[in-house]
Amino acid sequence: RIEDLLFDLNETAGTTLVLVSHDQELAARTERILHLRGGQIVNDERRTEEEAQAVA
Repeated sequence: RIEDLLFDLNETAGTTLVLVSHDQELAARTERILHLRGGQIVNDERRTEEEAQAVA
């Protein structure tokens, strides 16, 4: 899947990956989730790399 390739590139190349999605399962694979409402950040969730990888 394309998202697997993006996550692999993020890890191997040390790049920043910015995703915009309503897919909670996809978002759960990330180390940080920003929740927006009305164009404003209303919540900032952070996980360790290990927590994010455990979901993948």
